[in-house]
Amino acid sequence: SSDLSSNYDRSCVEDIDCIGVGEGNACETPCEVACPNAAISTRAMDQYNEDWNKTPASACVPLDCGCAVLGKPGCVNGTCTMTPIVLGNNMDGGRK
Repeated sequence: SSDLSSNYDRSCVEDIDCIGVGEGNACETPCEVACPNAAISTRAMDQYNEDWNKTPASACVPLDCGCAVLGKPGCVNGTCTMTPIVLGNNMDGGRK
């Protein structure tokens, strides 16, 4: 079963309006869906969870996928998206 973020409200004003969700086919690529890889509005989370519980997807996803942090949910031009995490060179421990 597939859950697509485009099926849900993705509108936002600021980053806090967005939440990460799993998107994809839970029975074909279960860890892809278990780990946040898309973003929707926090207002749509109840609908997302309700839809998830209506599908066989929850039975396909393993309990622990060891999710890597690939990005974070954020608001970009009024739309919730997963934004890449940029790691800076902080070799000086933040002192300059």
